[in-house]
Amino acid sequence: MTDRSARTLAFALGGLIVAFAAGAVALLFATWSVRVTNQYAFRGFDIPLSLAFGIVGTFIAVRRPSNPIGWMLCAGGLIGTATGFGTQYVTFSASRGDRLLPLTYPIAWFQNWSWVPLVVLGGPLLLQLFPDGRTLSPRWRPVAWLTVGAMVFFSIPIAFTAGGLQSVPPSIRNPYTLPASIAEALEAVGGMLFMAS
Repeated sequence: MTDRSARTLAFALGGLIVAFAAGAVALLFATWSVRVTNQYAFRGFDIPLSLAFGIVGTFIAVRRPSNPIGWMLCAGGLIGTATGFGTQYVTFSASRGDRLLPLTYPIAWFQNWSWVPLVVLGGPLLLQLFPDGRTLSPRWRPVAWLTVGAMVFFSIPIAFTAGGLQSVPPSIRNPYTLPASIAEALEAVGGMLFMAS
C-alpha cells in the first residue's frame, strides 16, 4: 500500500469513528431514561474513550503509515465506537417495545463481547509493541501471541454465555449460546493466558 492510499484509509477510518461516536451520543440522549443492566461505569463512558483512541490512531497512521501503533489505535477506536453505537442502538430499539429495529439481537451480541479486543489492543498488546509496532526482541514475540490467544479464549465465552447482555435493557437476551461447561472452560483458559501474558 502506498503512503497516499494509507493516508486515505486512515482518514476514512477516522471519519467512520467520528460518525459512530456521533450516532452513539445522539442515541444515548434519546434513551437516557431507559434502564440498562450491568453497566461498568456511567452510560456512554466508552464513547469519548474510544473516540480518543481513534483520533490519536488516525493522526499517527496519517503521519507514519508504516507504524502499526497508529493502525492498532484506529482499530481500537473503531471497535470501541462501533460497540458504543451498538449499545445505544440496542437500547433505543428495546425502548420501542415489541417493535424492535432490524439487527437488534446480532448487534446486542456483538456489543456484549467486543470490549475484550478493545481492552487488549489498547492495553497489554499496545504496551508490548510500543513504540514502533515490534516487540523489544524476538524473545518477546511469544508473549504478544499469548496475549492475542488470551483475547480469543476470553472473548468466546463472553460472546456465547446464555442470559442477559451487559449495558442493554434486561429484555434483550443472548441469542447465541454455548453449553455453560464449555464457556466456563474457555473463560478459565483465557484468564490463565491473560495472567501469563
